[in-house]
Amino acid sequence: MDNAALVDVLRGTSLFAGFTEAELDVVPKVGRLRNHDDGEHIVRAEEGTPRTMWVVIEGQVAVRAGVTVVCTLGPGDYFGEMALLAPELDRNVDVVACGSTQTFELRREHLLGLCSSSPEIALGVMAE
Repeated sequence: MDNAALVDVLRGTSLFAGFTEAELDVVPKVGRLRNHDDGEHIVRAEEGTPRTMWVVIEGQVAVRAGVTVVCTLGPGDYFGEMALLAPELDRNVDVVACGSTQTFELRREHLLGLCSSSPEIALGVMAE
């Protein structure tokens, strides 16, 4: 997927909807695309301190509390965002790929870098 297509997906999320074109153009440069196989755990509840969020680009993921599927997320949906805003909180769900899935991974330190370079980005993220 090229940066323009990724920016289109990110623009469609509520988290990035308020970003300007210039701000959106920077986001793909600080994160990375990840491919996941069917059944792959993207997040495990018992993992240590969370520091990453993901946006589903293609495919679907199941959010599970134990064996119960809480919800299914698809393209444009995101998860793990609380890890960026409140890293002291523990993860309490598993997130598992349903079929071949692609996500965009954004680590906390990268988001903080974006926020420090553009206060508008920080305000947009906090408003979400």
